[in-house]
Amino acid sequence: MSIIFITGTPGTGKTTLARILAKVINVKCISIADLVKRKKLYINYDRSKNAFIIDIEKVRKEIAKLARKERIIVEGHIVEVIPPDMLEVCIVLRLNPLVLEKRLNNRGYIREKILENIQSEILDVILIDALKTFGEGKVLELDLTGLTKEEAVKSLLDIIRGKIRPKPGRVDWIKRLGKDAYRYLRG
Repeated sequence: MSIIFITGTPGTGKTTLARILAKVINVKCISIADLVKRKKLYINYDRSKNAFIIDIEKVRKEIAKLARKERIIVEGHIVEVIPPDMLEVCIVLRLNPLVLEKRLNNRGYIREKILENIQSEILDVILIDALKTFGEGKVLELDLTGLTKEEAVKSLLDIIRGKIRPKPGRVDWIKRLGKDAYRYLRG
């Protein structure tokens, strides 16, 4: 079987869209964060970052076990836990950093965490990780800026059905945001 991996910077819409998409195509949706907590697949807890330090190998094995049984959607921002040989497609969700900042503020993130995530989005960190891990042929990029949930789900469906193939590298936040991008990068 295979894995549809939906990834992106925190706040881009991974969890919401992956759950909706899973219902539409009738597959299980696995959240990396939930799986790590439920199965205790972590090494430690980092209080300063308010996050678990996960055991990459254990998480990868657990995801492989689930994917051997059936086609699944996996959502999260840790690319290294997805077994490349089981990957059908990796869809990197992108979002304008100005919109992302509002979302993360609304979630109650501290300023330091907001800046860290916005910088990651501007610098294509997750996209680059995905390309290094899976190669250009399996990685697609979808800019969700300005799309409704319905439009985003339709685009995701079109991707997994092979109707569209939004190649990586089309999103350039530094070019689009100009001076605003540098404001975020300076911290």
